[in-house]
Amino acid sequence: ERRKRERERERRIFIVMDCYFGTAGDVWSKALGAVLDLNGSCAKDNLAVLSHTSETKVTQGKSLPCFVLKTPKGVEQTTTAASASNAVVCIDGLGATFRTALVSNANLVTSKHMYPTRSNFLKSKVDAWIDVVSGSVKAFDTLVSPDKQKKVKKQQLAMLMKFAQEDLSKLFEDCEAHLLVNTFLASEHISCADVLLFALLSGLLTSVLGTSFWKKHPNLTRWLHTTHSFSCVKKAFGETLVFCEKEPEWNVAAPKDEKKKKAKEEKKEKKEKKAPAANSAAASLAGLASLAAAPKAEAVPEKKDEKKEEKVVAPTPTPTPAAGAGAGAGAAKEEEDPIKKAKKAAKKAEKEAKKAKMLAKKAAKAKAEAEKKAKGGDGKASKKAKAAEEAALKKKKQKEEEEATLSFLDSQPKGSKKQIDKVNIQTYSPKIVEHSWYSWWEKEGFFTANNKHTKGKTFTIVIPPPNVTGTLHLGHALTDSIEDTIVRWKRMSGFEALWVPGTDHAGIATQTVVEKKLMREKGLTRHDLGREKFLEEVHKFAREKKSTILNQIRRLGSSVDWTRERFTMDDDLQLAVKEAFCQMYDKGLIYRNTRLVNWCCHLNTALSDIEVDYIDVPGRTMLSVPGHKDQVEFGCLTSFAYRLEDDSGELVVATTRIETMLGDTAVAVHPDDPRYKALHGKFLVHPVNGRKIPIITDSILVDMAFGTGAVKITPAHDPNDFATGQRHGLEFINIFDDNGLINGNGTGQFKGMKRFECRVKIVEFLEQKGLFRGKKDNEMRLGLCSRSKDVIEPMLKPQWWVDCKKMGEDAVNVVRNGSLKIIPKDYEKTWYFWMENIRDWCISRQLWWGHRIPAYYVNIEGEAVEEGGIPGRNSEQESRWVVGRNEEEALENAQKKFPGKKIKLTQDEDVLDTWFSSGLFPFSSFKWPRETDDLKAFFPTQLLETGHDILFFWVARMVMMSRCLMGVLPFKEVFLHAMVRDAHGRKMSKSLGNVIDPIAVIEGITLEGLHKTLMSGNLDPKEVEKAKKGQSADFPEGIEECGTDALRFALVAYTSQGRDVNLDVKRVVGYRHWCNKLFNALRFCMMNLGDDYKAPESILPQEMPLF
Repeated sequence: ERRKRERERERRIFIVMDCYFGTAGDVWSKALGAVLDLNGSCAKDNLAVLSHTSETKVTQGKSLPCFVLKTPKGVEQTTTAASASNAVVCIDGLGATFRTALVSNANLVTSKHMYPTRSNFLKSKVDAWIDVVSGSVKAFDTLVSPDKQKKVKKQQLAMLMKFAQEDLSKLFEDCEAHLLVNTFLASEHISCADVLLFALLSGLLTSVLGTSFWKKHPNLTRWLHTTHSFSCVKKAFGETLVFCEKEPEWNVAAPKDEKKKKAKEEKKEKKEKKAPAANSAAASLAGLASLAAAPKAEAVPEKKDEKKEEKVVAPTPTPTPAAGAGAGAGAAKEEEDPIKKAKKAAKKAEKEAKKAKMLAKKAAKAKAEAEKKAKGGDGKASKKAKAAEEAALKKKKQKEEEEATLSFLDSQPKGSKKQIDKVNIQTYSPKIVEHSWYSWWEKEGFFTANNKHTKGKTFTIVIPPPNVTGTLHLGHALTDSIEDTIVRWKRMSGFEALWVPGTDHAGIATQTVVEKKLMREKGLTRHDLGREKFLEEVHKFAREKKSTILNQIRRLGSSVDWTRERFTMDDDLQLAVKEAFCQMYDKGLIYRNTRLVNWCCHLNTALSDIEVDYIDVPGRTMLSVPGHKDQVEFGCLTSFAYRLEDDSGELVVATTRIETMLGDTAVAVHPDDPRYKALHGKFLVHPVNGRKIPIITDSILVDMAFGTGAVKITPAHDPNDFATGQRHGLEFINIFDDNGLINGNGTGQFKGMKRFECRVKIVEFLEQKGLFRGKKDNEMRLGLCSRSKDVIEPMLKPQWWVDCKKMGEDAVNVVRNGSLKIIPKDYEKTWYFWMENIRDWCISRQLWWGHRIPAYYVNIEGEAVEEGGIPGRNSEQESRWVVGRNEEEALENAQKKFPGKKIKLTQDEDVLDTWFSSGLFPFSSFKWPRETDDLKAFFPTQLLETGHDILFFWVARMVMMSRCLMGVLPFKEVFLHAMVRDAHGRKMSKSLGNVIDPIAVIEGITLEGLHKTLMSGNLDPKEVEKAKKGQSADFPEGIEECGTDALRFALVAYTSQGRDVNLDVKRVVGYRHWCNKLFNALRFCMMNLGDDYKAPESILPQEMPLF
């Protein structure tokens, strides 16, 4: 019971904001609300009351007011406030008070906690920032609190506002510098410190901080929007941020005293209403007043020194003639008015004289400065010009020094150790610091692993092989930076560490790029060249890109073993692919079958399910499709009628793909639908070709409540219709050729049309026949080719398939039982979803570039073509296929299958899916199926590190194929890193211009240089212009030289953010500055160690001093 009461007491929140934050309580109560509303876990009764007491406490010789923190349980906590500021600061600091309040609330300690409790270092950082903000609250109150401003004299208020502006300016400058390399103030997540500083800024947004302020503080602006994006902050401060539209940085002015101004105006009106004439007594009094004032003025001595301020004698007022009778009853009261008036006139004249003198001084000063400027003097402008000239000379000198040093380094033998003692530079230069080291490392063989187990324990990792379609981007740089960090750590920890480099041939992607290149440069297609010459062009292109990629890996400092570098089209890996295909075929896991495939009419190839991207179409939408000039209508349900054979009526059906009605072979209705009971077993007539279409009943496919309750069946072009056709033995009629044109299978006048042009013409045809029944919006999902963005067409094709059911079950089990660990653990759910719902894998591709399938079609001499069938066509016979590692083995297998026959073999024209060869990479890179020393020493590997986007594309394939062919897992752990996006959170895309070569960040690049990189690709001219605009917006000054170390540091630091990395190149520049600081610190150490210093041969940590 006692522990229960203590836990209840700890859940209370001991904060009252108004006691801490002066008079602008509304802003700070919002801040407190945002903190407490993070998880909705804190109710109002959790707040305690912090109240003043009459007690005082002596601290460091000073008596400070004491505060008592009271809770509903009656527990009190006494703290002392610094009386020097209205922003109360406790003895232990405001941050410590927040810690007491928030950390004690267990509900707030989550993955999105506002107060990081995992690290004492983070605790202290949050505390420090909270104390900094609380110390600035007094300045904040001075600028925004009307109540406080009214209590201060005008002259004093102006000074206070000036000091407040200076204090806040210093704070914001520090924040700007801090946020250059940090997302939030104190930790990798949002904390109380961020909310409190946000509150400070939000109170100044609308009226105080102008547009110039935000232009000078881009990192603070970015942080402001990031913090505001959190729901708890939006709830407290509003959904939108309203900025001050004035230009000046600070729009601060002391408020006028409205009460005093109003009294002055009333007095002026009263005087104007009063008659200007005065009686003779008043005139006499005025004269006396002038005489009384004259001696006083004359008593002032004449000026003896020009520096002394001169006094001005007030002029004697001229008496005004009387305008009426003698003074009335109030004349005695008004006797003093002329005297006061004379005094005011004297004061006014004195002020004007001072003002004139001040203006004269300013004019003289301006004249002197102008003369100095004309004579070439050292005025402000000349000083600036001189400083700029000196800076330019210094920069020029540094550049000359850098070029001379680089020239010296380049003259040294390649691979020789860098002579640091001969490199003397005063400033940090990434080019010089990083020069020569990698070639020396590579020559010395520091990255080459020994397969003889000299160290007793090994650590192996394979690089995710990049595609040879282009160059590496920052996503690859992130992968390499993480993997190199891990490998170097393992190597230093005593492991025989091996990091296997490699590249992937990327079948569809590379062939598409080369085909576009050939058409653009030579106006040729691959068919114009023929298979052999086209493959020569692809090999040439792949070699060029591969060389560029390997150079990029070197420039990134990756410690890969270059003696074991692999390419998925190498002879050793081609041998592994053939072996894997034959073994899986012999085990019955690979088979040939004619089934519906995802067909890309633009690339003329089949695709696997994971190579299809789906988009949601909410209703009638016009979309652009490759190969079509006009946009095509999608998301529309078209209804039309089939006439009954006996012409006794019609049956209305609906479809989203009206062009497929040319291949309809049945119409299905539900057997229990009373509307169509009389039509069971009857026939309809096709309006285009007169084909008889049976009306069938099917309870699986038909939903009576949807549409008309009648469904057209096109078995050769729809997955659901395909299954229905198999159940009912329907005819399968293919109406498209490989290019998406209408063929001649009963298509009438529509033969030769493009599929989507035919869509329009068929509607016109049905309208003419009187069979069209209308259109309506229909929400749908549309499948697109992930490479060409063409609309996927389900087509009936004979293909090679992998039976994945048992392998998928095994892949689920190894994760569930802990044999394979996936990090982060959240992705296990994704793994289970994919593997538990896995379908058979179509592995054949109608391409020329890739691993040609080791399967051969048997033709028997003397038989007709119709009898034997044509391979790759629907007429082929599945029994005619044989498999062999080479043609001799295939012929031997064919003779066993067809004894006594004269046989002619034709190898399959298709190639294997790229992911088939990539799935073998962990062991094919060690020259499997041969039993090599490398295979024995380094397989299975210990870790796979890659992006989470290819978890199913690549990781799952490796697990399934390794378990099938090797009997073991290819690795023990899978570490999935974040996706790299641009600073705006957009996916990297060449058309957006945000795909950045890591070399551009390492060496720096101009905006014009960035534009040139777009011209080397295959972008459409319109996309090039769009990409240029994106580059100009993101990198108006180009990209500053950052160096490899800064880039890697930034990328690895980003990985703590979460699933996606919104990479801002400015943060990489910030880490370059950090490298500069490290360089200067070490340079200082080297200067003080002396020329005769020699580093120790070994370091014993236990013998090193603590400080």
